[in-house]
Formats: sequence, structure tokens, C-alpha cells
Amino acid sequence: MKKKIEKAIKFYKYNQLLDIEESNSFFTDEYHFFARDVNLKKYINTVWITLSGIPYCTHIKAKNLLFQGNNECWKYFERTAVFWTYGHSNDEWIDHLKGVFEYALYVERKDLVDRLIDISLSYLTDERNLSNK
Repeated sequence: MKKKIEKAIKFYKYNQLLDIEESNSFFTDEYHFFARDVNLKKYINTVWITLSGIPYCTHIKAKNLLFQGNNECWKYFERTAVFWTYGHSNDEWIDHLKGVFEYALYVERKDLVDRLIDISLSYLTDERNLSNK
């Protein structure tokens, strides 16, 4: 079992140190670029792709830091939960909320869980989603 764990750590590069400054700089630059009104109107598809991808990139950082014993990991776990929740606010499928719910519960963010419950209720009460049977 120990060999399998070591193999997973090597494969997923959990033992590699992260450049936190570079990571934060990239995140901030991307956010400022897309937060400008002109870009929001012009590149709306790219904004959606970026927002849907951010949880995965911050989640990987969070896992790496967690395996390295760095308490900074919780900031990245929380950031992932927030972006994932807001990224799925207008999603067409309720199924996509499963992972988001798990994440919000994991980081114990009641405000995010409440928001996800509201989103779920809007799915369940939307006439388009009700069956004719």
C-alpha cells in the first residue's frame, strides 16, 4: 500500500513545491482582465470557460499544499468552493451541483450551501424541468 501511495504522490506531483506568488499573480491578472466591462461583453464564452476551469486549478494547488503539510491549502480549498458555487449558478443541469455541494460542505461554508440549496430549489420548481407524467 505504501508503494501505491508513493506512486500517487509522484504521479500527481504532490511533493513538488508550488510558487504561490506566481500562482496568485496569474489568478489576479486573469481576474482583472475578465472583470473589465469590455471583456465581459466581448469574451463571454472565455469568461465561462475560465470560471469553470478555476476550481480545478485551485483544487490542484490545494491538494498539493495539503500533502506538503502547508496550512495555506485551506485558502485554496475555500477559493475553489466559492468559484465552483458561483460558476454553477446558472448551470442547466442539477447533476453538476453534486460535487459543488460536497466541496461547500467540506469547507463548511454555510453561505455557499444555502446558495446551492436555493439553486437546487429553482431547478426543481422550474416548469421546464417538471415531467408531464
